[in-house]
Amino acid sequence: MSGLREAIEKGVIDPGKIVGVIGKTHGNGLVNDYTRGYLTLCLSQLIGDRLGVPAESVSKRIPFIFSGGVEGVLSPHYTVFTVDPIGAATGQEKSLAIGVAFTPELSVSDVGRQRQIEATAEAVRQAMASAGIESPDDVHFVQVKGPAFTLVEIVAATNAGLTCATDNPGKLMGFGRAASALGVAKALGEVPASQAQEAAVLHDFSAFSSVIPLFNLWFGADTSGIILFVAYGVAVIMFIGTVNAVRNVPRVYFDRAATVGASRAAIFRHVILPAIFPEIRASFLLSFGLSWSLVVAGELLGAQSGLGVIVTYALQFAYTGRVIIVAFLFIIYAGLSFALFDAVSRRIIDWHPPVDKRPQG
Repeated sequence: MSGLREAIEKGVIDPGKIVGVIGKTHGNGLVNDYTRGYLTLCLSQLIGDRLGVPAESVSKRIPFIFSGGVEGVLSPHYTVFTVDPIGAATGQEKSLAIGVAFTPELSVSDVGRQRQIEATAEAVRQAMASAGIESPDDVHFVQVKGPAFTLVEIVAATNAGLTCATDNPGKLMGFGRAASALGVAKALGEVPASQAQEAAVLHDFSAFSSVIPLFNLWFGADTSGIILFVAYGVAVIMFIGTVNAVRNVPRVYFDRAATVGASRAAIFRHVILPAIFPEIRASFLLSFGLSWSLVVAGELLGAQSGLGVIVTYALQFAYTGRVIIVAFLFIIYAGLSFALFDAVSRRIIDWHPPVDKRPQG
């Protein structure tokens, strides 16, 4: 706060010409991140005191757009944008211009819906007009501050008879970003009005969104998509292990089977499969560990139910205990599946001679 206060006191910044503030704050960036609200309140009070107006009126005139989370080498910071009509371009000359507009207040049931798309598109047009921008080709950047609602607010809206795009606060923010993006694209003519529809939000990816995982895009963010994602992940290990095991089958096995007139199907069933199983067993055991890791990843990336959703909620509200419990559950599931397959596979390969572990003497 001291930097902006000093700039205002020295006359470097005129608080009446501030049109926007964008920055990074401490926190996690989720719906329970209050650092953004604290900074908005402090800045509104500082600017309001200098202008002699209430802080509430400042936040209704100036958009404060903050992203929480400064992990790594990033430090908390904010950038103040001002507009000064003195020295503005004249005639056909173009220069940097900033336009600001606000949508009407959106309810939790509006997020990700057609009303948000239309409200955002109209706000973009108003911002262009306020900046004196006539052609969408002259718009090079649009910053949108989207709404965020907590689980309590979502449940209250549902109990009141409203329908929300999702009951997951984190995913609702995703729906809001997608709807805002469609509204911006509609206003700028980058996406036709026929495509900027509610049904396209997080579904029609021909509108150029590359943030959704491919398996969610291809097969949906449900159980089938996760199963195929896991199968794809372990298929690589199983393929390599199987090819290597088949190559290691002694050639004499095939020759002896051929001398007794065994068919190719008989050789595959009675020679290849028994011969490769002891070696391919290691690939199976390795795949079990990987598969549970992929299950965790798949559920966190888009599942609508399951342990991954529990972890998502727990991370949003900093319920570390629940995350630890889910982690232990995955460890238990992985251990049980590993032990079960190990026991069954040992019975299958009882015929295989044990490895002599005694030292040669």
